[in-house]
Amino acid sequence: MDTRHYWPVGDIYFSHGVSSVMEKAGLLAEEQGYLFINLDGSSLVDFLSCFGELRFSKRAVVIIVSQKLKPLALFYLAELESVIAVFYNTTSEEKIVMWLSDTLNGKHKMKPQDFNSCFLNQQDVLLLTFVLKGYSIRFIQRYFARGYSTIYCWKAKLASKLGVKKIEHLLLKKVSTHDITTRYLNDAA
Repeated sequence: MDTRHYWPVGDIYFSHGVSSVMEKAGLLAEEQGYLFINLDGSSLVDFLSCFGELRFSKRAVVIIVSQKLKPLALFYLAELESVIAVFYNTTSEEKIVMWLSDTLNGKHKMKPQDFNSCFLNQQDVLLLTFVLKGYSIRFIQRYFARGYSTIYCWKAKLASKLGVKKIEHLLLKKVSTHDITTRYLNDAA
């Protein structure tokens, strides 16, 4: 992870949003106390590769998450001491600022029970990591010492928890019909 206040580093819009939130919440730019993570389909695989570093983070981690990845973010909120809050990417800036301002003195942590969601366990997160990194079913079967049908069943249950038909669909970008129509009209011209 970088020493900046946000991750992934190349996300310009997210970095501006984080800067605005930190300024409004009264956090100094030099203060290294907070790390904001934008967890969505485009950053998911990198996040799963880097998550081990969060275990040893001395910084308070705030995860901004898409709806589908909420169970994963709640898993980290429950498991890692450094993760203090999870907000949806649709949460208003004012609500995040208000929560941060309230916690400046005590740095209390949100509770996963505050959310109405199904929870992931360590096995789910490990399976998710293996699948999204492209490991074969044969490797996963050997790792867990389970049969093919069991692994496929676990994958289906995990996909259901995440609200997708297949786990790999988490990596797909959401394309609006407006984008498709615009692209079609531009190609026709």
